[in-house]
Amino acid sequence: MVRNEGPPYEIAIRSALGCQGIRLVGQLFTESVLLALAGGGLGFLLAGALLRTLIGFAPADLPRIADVHLDVRVVILDIRNLCDQQCTVRSAAGISFNAGASC
Repeated sequence: MVRNEGPPYEIAIRSALGCQGIRLVGQLFTESVLLALAGGGLGFLLAGALLRTLIGFAPADLPRIADVHLDVRVVILDIRNLCDQQCTVRSAAGISFNAGASC
C-alpha cells in the first residue's frame, strides 16, 4: 500500500497557522466531493466509449442491441445520492453549511 503522508502534514501546518478545525474538516469534505465528481465524470465518459466499442463487436442479429445505452437518469440519481451522503455526514459531524443552505 502507498503511504500517504501529505494530508496530515498539511493539516498540522494549517492548524499551527491558526485555522479552525471546522474549516479543515470542511476543506476535506469539499475535496472528497470534487474528487468523487471528477471520478464519476471520467467513469461516465469511459463507460460511453467502452459501450460503443462493445456494441461494435456485437453480432448484428443480437436482440435489442440498439436499445443498449447509458442512462443519464442514473447519473443524476448518483449525483443526488452523493449530495445526500455529504449532507448526512456533515450533519452527523455537526458541520454547519453556508448561510441559507440546507440539507
